[in-house]
Amino acid sequence: LPRPTVVPMAAPEVRGIITLRNRAIPVIDLRVLLGMPSLGEDAEKLNALLVQRAGDHRRWLAELEASVKENRPFTLTLDPHQCAFGKWYDAFKPASVVLESHLKRFDHPHKAIHALGRTVEDMVKAGRFDEAHALIEQAHRGTLATLMQLFDETPRILAEMNREMVIVLRNEHCLVSVTADAVESVEAIRPDTV
Repeated sequence: LPRPTVVPMAAPEVRGIITLRNRAIPVIDLRVLLGMPSLGEDAEKLNALLVQRAGDHRRWLAELEASVKENRPFTLTLDPHQCAFGKWYDAFKPASVVLESHLKRFDHPHKAIHALGRTVEDMVKAGRFDEAHALIEQAHRGTLATLMQLFDETPRILAEMNREMVIVLRNEHCLVSVTADAVESVEAIRPDTV
């Protein structure tokens, strides 16, 4: 999809106008026309969610560290399936093999971060505070850094995957284009079949 020129006061599904072979062609967002969020909105929502979940895990490890320093119980979840990211991760079914493959890389470091909580709890109960601090510091540089790198890579992968296509439709009277997530084939449709 070339960048369309925005048309003032157009309907929400009208993305604007593109020029093709010296002709101005309106661009209709098929997702919006069908009552769905646009591809850009979907990607923005997913990116915002992942930024929040990355922040959750930074705060989780900071809270674990604070609980050790202050010698108080750690009250956040130790179950990787019960944190907000874990619940989303377990339920999310990506439509793309590329995204699915990338998201699978989260599994090990995410579970390792939560497992760290149990290990640190056991160390604190045994009075091994220095070892607990050292383990948390190691996690900041290792497991958490790996997890944050995965969170940081995801928007780039989404941007590469979500390349909108534009399909130019024509009949004897006009040209119009519609956006689509993908194009499977191009067919000529005879008027008597519509």
